[in-house]
Amino acid sequence: MEVRPFVADLHIHSVLSPCGDYEMAPGAVLDEAKKKHLDLIAITDHNSSENVAAFVEAFQNSGIVVFGGMEVTTAEEAHVLAVFDNFDAMNIWQAIVYDALPEVKNDEDAFGVQIQVSAQNEVIKIHDRFYAGTTSLSIDAVVSCVNRLGGLCIPAHVDKPVFSVISQLGMIPPDLDVGAVEVYRKRRIAEACEQFPELRHYSLVRGSDAHYLNDVGIATTTYHIASPTIQELRKALSSLEGRFFRITPE
Repeated sequence: MEVRPFVADLHIHSVLSPCGDYEMAPGAVLDEAKKKHLDLIAITDHNSSENVAAFVEAFQNSGIVVFGGMEVTTAEEAHVLAVFDNFDAMNIWQAIVYDALPEVKNDEDAFGVQIQVSAQNEVIKIHDRFYAGTTSLSIDAVVSCVNRLGGLCIPAHVDKPVFSVISQLGMIPPDLDVGAVEVYRKRRIAEACEQFPELRHYSLVRGSDAHYLNDVGIATTTYHIASPTIQELRKALSSLEGRFFRITPE
C-alpha cells in the first residue's frame, strides 16, 4: 500500500477540560487545525471523552481525521494518553474510567467549567463531576486495558516535573507496553534524552497539549502511513513495512 505523510497532533484538550479555554470548541479548533495544516488530531480531555462525538461530526468532510480518547490520570498521578480509532472501544474504556474516578463535584471557581458542546459549538451540558481528578487505575492497568481494546497508550509529557510517569515513578517501567512516549513541546529532544537517558529506548513523539487555540498544532508528529488508523500508527512507531514518523520540533 502507498504510504503518505499525516501531520498529527494527538494531544488536544477541549472546553470539557476544566483547564481548557472557552474557545476550544469544535468550529474554532477546526479552523486552527486547517491553519496549521493538520491531517489527524485526537481530542484528549481529562478522564473523559464526552466531547469526541461533537468534534468527529464537526470535522466531517474537512479532510482532517479525528481520533477519540482522553488524558487519563493514573493512580500514581501520571498522565497517559489513551487514543482510539474505534469509538465503541473508546466508550467501553470511558465506562471503565468513570467507574475508577471518584464522585467529586467540580469546583468551578478553582478549576474552571467543564462544557459538553455540540458540533455547532452550542452548550449541551455543564458537567459537575470533577473529571481532572485521579483515578484508581494503576498505570499498568491503564496500558494493558487500552491495548486490549485496540487503543494506543502514550505516556504524556514524560519529561515534565509533575504529572508524568518519570516524575511520579522515578522512571518508565521497563515492561510498560506502550507504543511511544511524549516529550513536552517546549523541550528539545536531545536535552530530554540527556537528562533522561532511558528515553533513547523509546519512540519519542510530540503533541501540543493544547488548552488554547494558538497552541493547536505547535508540536506535531508526522506519521508516514497508508491510512490514519491505530494499527498504522503502531507500524510507524516501530518502523515496520516502510512506515515511519518524524517529530516537529526536534
